Amino acid sequence: MKLPSEEIWRVLFMKKVEFLLFIPKSNGQIDRDLLLFTFLAIGGTMVGLGGNEYLAWGAFEIIGEVILACAGLACLVFSFNSVGDKEKLNGSFKGNLIFSESLISVEDKEFRLNDVLKMEFFLHDYDGMDRGYARYHSIPYISNGVGNSISLKMNDGTEEKFNFQLNYKNEFQKKMRDILISYHLQDKISFLALIQYIGISDSYELIQEFKKELEVLKRNGA
Repeated sequence: MKLPSEEIWRVLFMKKVEFLLFIPKSNGQIDRDLLLFTFLAIGGTMVGLGGNEYLAWGAFEIIGEVILACAGLACLVFSFNSVGDKEKLNGSFKGNLIFSESLISVEDKEFRLNDVLKMEFFLHDYDGMDRGYARYHSIPYISNGVGNSISLKMNDGTEEKFNFQLNYKNEFQKKMRDILISYHLQDKISFLALIQYIGISDSYELIQEFKKELEVLKRNGA
């Protein structure tokens, strides 16, 4: 079927934004730092039990002290050797997540906006972000920026979720603003979610200005 010339023009010049698609592993591997903290907890518990005068488990206290010493030494060694390291990439990149006003593409899948009931973004990560001591880490970690995701609730009741990478702080806000506005005007994301995604939720003045901008777009049939 041949597309009308106006539709061809629209498809060719449709704005698109791409992010790297991240596929997390689900192999259940043991986190090194969580293991160290587990040994520290076990050692501390054994020291506490061994020092209890009612139980009189002196051997527990000695073993607990040994475990605490070994686990503490291991934490120091790993911390010294890993300062400034990036968090381990537990997964792989595979293709792109592509957004446009009427279509979301993920590898060989395409989701038309008409088939999407609602969408939600979870944006709290970017490449190079200092993760601090999160997730039982014994040292501050630098993030790979893959802790972002989108959830699509489809009209047929199914749900799709995908992870993607952001390369720097506020990248999503800067690149996706126009497309997010389009999604809102198509009733796929709420106004409250929209102002959060574009980074103006904390400014009353900016929100009021943005409301005026939306009214103009609605009148113009954007």
